[in-house]
Amino acid sequence: MSYFARLKRMLYASLGSIALCASGVAAEDDPQLRPILVGNVKAEQLPDSVRVADIMRGDRRSWPDGTILTVVLPSRKHPLFDQVGKDFFAGKGAPLQRHWLRLVFSGRGNPPLYAESIEEMCELVQSNRGSCALFYDAVPTPCQSLPRSPRLDTSQ
Repeated sequence: MSYFARLKRMLYASLGSIALCASGVAAEDDPQLRPILVGNVKAEQLPDSVRVADIMRGDRRSWPDGTILTVVLPSRKHPLFDQVGKDFFAGKGAPLQRHWLRLVFSGRGNPPLYAESIEEMCELVQSNRGSCALFYDAVPTPCQSLPRSPRLDTSQ
């Protein structure tokens, strides 16, 4: 990563923190803003809060048992597009999408699946072994039988 790219990333992170402080709302204050990771894997393989960031940034390509990890991400039309980008990229959803495109086209990441709705996210997680997705409100009824994490702290 170039010097300017690192500087830009640090600036965006700082501006995001300032905006959160100015609004008086922090993710750790509102449990509804904390996501729940739902995965189509064994429950003991779901990671803690720190390692979820590795998954969302594409740093992990497989689960501990060797199953290929597929991330289900919100598309631009999804209501959570900007929220996921804010939690894991200190910005909006566009940096998240650009990051994943770079990973996939450079061969360093598994292609994510994109969903336009919460219901579609749930369907994709159910139908693809090794897939996972973040849900911010309640987990949809069809996905409640899948292993899930407690609400995650994304402020780290």
